[in-house]
Amino acid sequence: MVYSYLKIEKEKTRFVYILFLILITFHFLTFFLAWFVLKNTFINYGALRSGDIPFGIYPVSVLAVIVILFFSLIITVVHLFLTANNMVERIVTVLGAYPVDKKDYYYNKLYNLLEEASVAVGGMKVKPLVIATSGVNIFSISDYSGNAYVGVTEGALSRLSRSQLESVVAYAVANIASGDSTLVTFASSIVGVYAAYLARFVDQEYLVETTFNGGVVAIVVSFMLMLNRKVLMLLSMERIFKVDALAVKLSRNPQSLAESLYIMSKSYQGNLNVSEGLSSLFIVEPCSLVEELSLHPPIKERIDVLLNLAHCDSSILEKYDSAMKNKPLPSKSEKVKPENKKESEANGWYARHENLWLGPYSLNQLKGLSWFTVNHLIRREGSLAVKKAIEDTSLSVIFNKTQELSDAEMSCPYCYHGLSKELLEGVPVNRCGLCKGVLVPRVSVNIILIREDLSFSEEIIRLAKLMRSESLTNSVADQGAIKTPFLISCPKCNKKMKRKFFSGYARVEVDVCIWCDLIWFDRGELDVVQAIYDDLPDKDQIIG
Repeated sequence: MVYSYLKIEKEKTRFVYILFLILITFHFLTFFLAWFVLKNTFINYGALRSGDIPFGIYPVSVLAVIVILFFSLIITVVHLFLTANNMVERIVTVLGAYPVDKKDYYYNKLYNLLEEASVAVGGMKVKPLVIATSGVNIFSISDYSGNAYVGVTEGALSRLSRSQLESVVAYAVANIASGDSTLVTFASSIVGVYAAYLARFVDQEYLVETTFNGGVVAIVVSFMLMLNRKVLMLLSMERIFKVDALAVKLSRNPQSLAESLYIMSKSYQGNLNVSEGLSSLFIVEPCSLVEELSLHPPIKERIDVLLNLAHCDSSILEKYDSAMKNKPLPSKSEKVKPENKKESEANGWYARHENLWLGPYSLNQLKGLSWFTVNHLIRREGSLAVKKAIEDTSLSVIFNKTQELSDAEMSCPYCYHGLSKELLEGVPVNRCGLCKGVLVPRVSVNIILIREDLSFSEEIIRLAKLMRSESLTNSVADQGAIKTPFLISCPKCNKKMKRKFFSGYARVEVDVCIWCDLIWFDRGELDVVQAIYDDLPDKDQIIG
C-alpha cells in the first residue's frame, strides 16, 4: 500500500487546527443555545407575569454573539491547557495500570525489551506499565512534556512468546517516536477520559436504582463517546500502517508482529474491559465494535501486509487456533536466589530459661517462643556477653507489636518457621519451608491467576471441581468473614487476620490482613484457586 509519509505528517498538522475549530464550535453552540434558552425563558416568564412584553421568540443580539464567541475562545484555550496538563497520569489512573517490579522475571523481561527498543530510537525514556487482566493487548501514551509509557496486559506477558512480545513493544515505542501516540493521547484526553470517569457512575447502585439519573448519565456518556469518535476519525488510518512498518524496522521480525495481532484479535483469554473513549490507544481496539466503525484499519489488512513483508502466507497463523488454547505447562517454578542475611541474623541467640541456656534460636524462632519475655537473659552465638532481651535492639520487632517486620524477618503464623522468598509464576512470594503455606500480596494474587506457568496434580484438579460445584450452589456475593474462634496473626504486622472465602467463584477459605493487604494460603489452597480460575470461561470474573 503506497502512502506518502509526508502526506501523513501534513494530515497530523491539519488535525490540530481542525480539532481547535471543533472545540470552539462545540463551546460556542453550547453557550449560544444556553443563552438563547435562558433569555427567552426569562423574557416570556416576565411577559406572562406583567403582560407589558409580548410573548414570543427573541433572537440573540449581535453583541451577545460576539461576547459568546470570545468567551468560547477563552474556554477552548483553557480546555486544551487542562487537557494537556497531566493527561498521561489521568489515563494511567483510568486504565488501572501500575509500574513494574524488576524482581518479577516477567516484568524484568518487559523492562529489558523496552530498553532495547528505546535505545534503537535514540535513547528515548519510556516507562513500562502493566494492567492486571487476562486480555492480550498493549498500549502507548505520551504527552508534550516528554513523559511516555508503554503498558502491557498480564495476558500478553504470559501468552506471547519473547519474539512476539518484542514486536509489540517495538510497535508501542515506534508509535511514541513517530508522534502518533501524543496526538491520540491528547485527542482521547479531550473527551474520552471524562467519558470513562462518567461511565463508572452508571454502574453505581444509586444510579442503577434511579432510572432517570442513570439514563441521563448514560445519554451524556454516549454523546461524549460519539464526539470523541468524531475527533479521532480526523486522524488517518494509514498512520497505523506507518507505525507497523516502523515496528518492523526496529524488531526486524514482521512475522512475529503478525502473529501477535492475530492472537490479540482472537481474544483467547477474554476481552480487555476498557472504555470505548480510550480504545484507540491500544495496538488492537479492545472494545467489541463493528469493523466499519473501528478507528483502526481492518486487522486482516494489517496482518496481510506484515506477512507479505515476511514472505509467507496466512497458513502459518492457523496453528494458533489450537496451540494457544492448549499451551503445554511446565510443572515446576523457579526460585529467587537467597538474599544475603543481615548482620543481625548472621548468628542466633541463646536464651536462659529455668536456669538453662537454650538455643541457639533464630529471630523467627524467638518470636514463636511463648515463654520468651523482655526480661529473659540472652547472649549471641559465639559471644560470652550476657544482657536482657530488651537491651538488644535487634529483638525490638518481637516485643513491639505495632512494628512491621521486613520480608526477611517474617515467620509462618502456624509453625513459626521463617518464611523464605521464592518466585511463583514469576511473582515474588513468601513461603514456609515446613507447612508450605504461602503469603501473597492481594495485587500479586491477581497476577498469579492470570499467568499459566504451572500444571496441577490430579488431587488439586479434583478439589477445584469440588469447590467450583459448591460455589454454584451458593450465592456468588457471599464473601463475608467466616466466624472462627482461631484467628492467625499477620506475619508482617502481627495483627489478627480475617478468615473468609477467597471469592464467590472460588470458595476456598483464606486468611486476609486488611491492614497489609496480604493473603495467607495454606498448603495447596492457592493451587486450587488457580485451577478454578483456569476452568472459568470468563477469566477476569474471579479477579478482585
